Amino acid sequence: MILLKAFDFFGREITLTLERFEHISEAHPIVEGKIEEIEKTIQEPEIVIESKLDSKVMLYYKKTKEGFLTIVIKTLNGKGFIVTAYVSAKIKAGTIIWKK
Repeated sequence: MILLKAFDFFGREITLTLERFEHISEAHPIVEGKIEEIEKTIQEPEIVIESKLDSKVMLYYKKTKEGFLTIVIKTLNGKGFIVTAYVSAKIKAGTIIWKK
């Protein structure tokens, strides 16, 4: 079941399934109940970094009171899906794709 379908600021469709979100919430309880914040981060990130390990993976960041809400998205065939989401203290190293 699709829990979230949104378009990122590049215009790509990004999805998050309920099953995936339950898995993410178990591993990172701080994101539980933050669907709106996740969607906003996808649509209006402060910075987007390309993963150093996989060029098809991008990390979307938005500053929150807890730290940086980080949404990890993998894109295949022009569509993306959320791999994970968590809060981090800092932005990871990598190629900056976009910065606000």
